[in-house]
Amino acid sequence: MASDHIEIVKYDPSWPSRAQEEIIALRKIFDQASFSLMEHIGSTSVPGLDAKPVIDIVIACKNIDEVKAHIPAMEKRGYVFWQDAQHKDHFLFIKGLPPHGAGRTHHVHLYPEGHEQITEHIDFRDKLRADPVLAKAYQDLKYDLAAKYRDDRDGYTEAKTEFIKKVISLVP
Repeated sequence: MASDHIEIVKYDPSWPSRAQEEIIALRKIFDQASFSLMEHIGSTSVPGLDAKPVIDIVIACKNIDEVKAHIPAMEKRGYVFWQDAQHKDHFLFIKGLPPHGAGRTHHVHLYPEGHEQITEHIDFRDKLRADPVLAKAYQDLKYDLAAKYRDDRDGYTEAKTEFIKKVISLVP
């Protein structure tokens, strides 16, 4: 069985093009009328930032209740509908999730239009892109936390939260 360890790797310049390829494929699943935004977010969207090699994509859905209708098409594309992580206002699909795959490659986060998480994801990405010192501090934190929480994704994610909130609160 494949592992699902947290590992930070050196920045891969193919991440943006891989994200764009996936967005093109996702646009065929979620027709233009069903979403208002689809963007590459997360650490792999920040040039030069070492990261977990997982492409994160956020989708703003015009009708969040229609997401479940797309599960079969997403599964055909290799995604697992992450049932345990669902909230009434957030859906998550994971591509490559062991034991269904060799390792996570993509996370697709779906929110209703206007959800504050969409703005926060994009704001955090943009602030890291604009400030190499801030991006380096985040990278260092990620390496430290990956060593500490190698087999605990929830712990790893929770431990990053304070840093992320501080960055989001920074005035541009």
